[in-house]
Amino acid sequence: MQLNLKSLNALKPSDKLVRTTIKNHALIIEQKPAGLTILFKYKSPINNKTRLKKILSSRQSPLSGIRR
Repeated sequence: MQLNLKSLNALKPSDKLVRTTIKNHALIIEQKPAGLTILFKYKSPINNKTRLKKILSSRQSPLSGIRR
């Protein structure tokens, strides 16, 4: 599934996205029940291997969905 920035902003933690790329960008979104991680994909200039750098990691508390 490819996302643009507008649809990325509309994501909810309950969406079942495991790994997605934003269209025309080297960003990878990993969304799991525990939280959301945004990674930047790039080529290493030293050995020309593809690397992933974590930009943002957001963890959801396990009690966030419980109402009192």
